[in-house]
Amino acid sequence: MQKPLIGLTMDFSPGSDTRPIARGQDICYQPIAYLRYLQRDDCVAVQIGTPTDNGSVTDLIERLDGLILTGGDDVDPAAYGETPLSDRWRCDALRTRFETALVQEALRQQKPIFGICRGHQMLNVALGGTLIRDIPSQVEEALQHRSPNRPLWNHHSVEIAAGTMLYRILGQTSLQVTTSHHQAVRQLGRTLALSAHSSDGMVEAIEKSDQPFVLGVQWHPEGMAEDLSSRLLIAAFLKAARERMANPDIASQTVQDRRE
Repeated sequence: MQKPLIGLTMDFSPGSDTRPIARGQDICYQPIAYLRYLQRDDCVAVQIGTPTDNGSVTDLIERLDGLILTGGDDVDPAAYGETPLSDRWRCDALRTRFETALVQEALRQQKPIFGICRGHQMLNVALGGTLIRDIPSQVEEALQHRSPNRPLWNHHSVEIAAGTMLYRILGQTSLQVTTSHHQAVRQLGRTLALSAHSSDGMVEAIEKSDQPFVLGVQWHPEGMAEDLSSRLLIAAFLKAARERMANPDIASQTVQDRRE
């Protein structure tokens, strides 16, 4: 059987950034952990840089069998009616608009979506939800969700709601996770449901039950790839991608309507 083609979004670094390579040039990049996370399974991964024109989104999603929204800079707060709290945190307006279009088109074509960290937040915003812009300054007595020192990883437990898709995948009601974020879901987007939360009330996972696989997790499964829970998550996502491949006509009329 043909291997599913999985698209992974990328972060952006302007030429003004200080770095040892490609000085003075705008670049798209992605931690290699995402690719290695997928390498365990029988699939083909393609990295998707942010274009300046979203006109090819329909054709792009039609060619993919699944979409992974990765971590990175903050979602543009203008997308949910807010402004930045501080210039300490860089937001990416162009990527936010592009990924909004990707999510909406993937939903129309019923392609599996897996959002990780920023991708989890992006999925929520693309469906009309809002975010807590900075947990430490906006939420009293919050857990430490992002380490103030390097390495960036922080660790805490999450509680998984029984009866959810996430629970069916993992088969457990609590999980120790690896995190690195300063924002979180505030108001859920349209048709999204809460799948998991932390002890301080932060939304840790969301899902959309009216499609085969639409899931966002606030933690970093690619950063805990040896953990059984992370292997179960990526296996469930790729299973959904293969099932979508086996049923290519599910949303063919929707695609045709969009082109017309």
